[in-house]
Amino acid sequence: MSTSSSPREPRVVIVDVDRFDNFRELASVLRRRGIDVVHLRPAYVSAGRAARALDRLAGPTEILQGPIGSPAADRQIGRLLAAPTVDVHAPEPVLAVLADLPQWRANAVLAAKTAPDRPLPLACDKYAVGQAAAAAGVAVPGATLDLAAPTAFPVVVKGRLGSGGSQVRIADSPEALARSVEELGGPAAGLYLEDFHGGTSLGTAGVARGGEVVTAVAYERADSAGDPLGPPVGVAIIDDRRCIEAARLLVEDLGYTGIFCLNFVRDDDGAPLLIDVNLRVFGTWLSHQEMGVPLIESYLYVLGAGPPPPPSRAVAGTARAATRLGGFRAGARPALQDAATSSGLVWSRIHRLGPGTTLASQLRVAQAALRAARRR
Repeated sequence: MSTSSSPREPRVVIVDVDRFDNFRELASVLRRRGIDVVHLRPAYVSAGRAARALDRLAGPTEILQGPIGSPAADRQIGRLLAAPTVDVHAPEPVLAVLADLPQWRANAVLAAKTAPDRPLPLACDKYAVGQAAAAAGVAVPGATLDLAAPTAFPVVVKGRLGSGGSQVRIADSPEALARSVEELGGPAAGLYLEDFHGGTSLGTAGVARGGEVVTAVAYERADSAGDPLGPPVGVAIIDDRRCIEAARLLVEDLGYTGIFCLNFVRDDDGAPLLIDVNLRVFGTWLSHQEMGVPLIESYLYVLGAGPPPPPSRAVAGTARAATRLGGFRAGARPALQDAATSSGLVWSRIHRLGPGTTLASQLRVAQAALRAARRR
């Protein structure tokens, strides 16, 4: 099933193997702006009518015909990579596979998402893109592929392909390092070590075209106490030209076109060190949009579906919570407090997301709150 209503419309394909909320939100906003969106997701292994009804409320989806990389999935996705498709959003491990398909390379728009000498699979490889960033003049933490020789503890253990913090561990001893490596799939899984830097997490969010930044903003992340390596629970705009300059250097080096999000930590002198590159829509994009960053307007412009974007209205010091439709604290009172925060934010976005997606998100908040309230 295709959701296409006109072959003249630009098409954006979303391959959502992890059912990210930000992918669902992007699909809703783009559809309301006249963009054709094909949203693919895996089949439910076990799910009742409620889960299926939530999908229908949030908009049409297409079921993946197999695991990413399987012949059936390659054929299904391959037909969607031809024109009028102008962009693809997916977690980095999926993007790396799709960008290597012949159908991707045959689509001139997709092939031009990065420069010829910076293929997208390289940019999705967190170790490789870190090395490329360092060569382009962007400061990065020390990193090594030698899993047996950390220079100091704690040390960050990372998968070269990962998303949402799922392939990240912090080890504070040789024993913890060994456990982390095993949890992440062992030495053959494509892991590396990165020097640990604690403290405030930073980011740069924006949109680029042909290696030039169209809009960008620097921000601080409010990390979740229960999931500090995962998506943040809030963001605050900051005035840090070093983060913006790092984004400019990396985007230029990659020749990148599309939405991006870079994550940083500070070194001992307070300078930002790049620790992650996301060349897709990201978890807090809607919070940034609401704070005055014209991400959607810039993205539509880059897709050739809108006029040049207005200037950013984001003001340093402005903060906004980020929606979390799960991961609430255990116990009735904490779970209800977390759910109330997310619920208020969900309903505030009905004019952007539409009633279907808003209701689906609200029901998911309620389900998550009930599960968390029962935990001890």
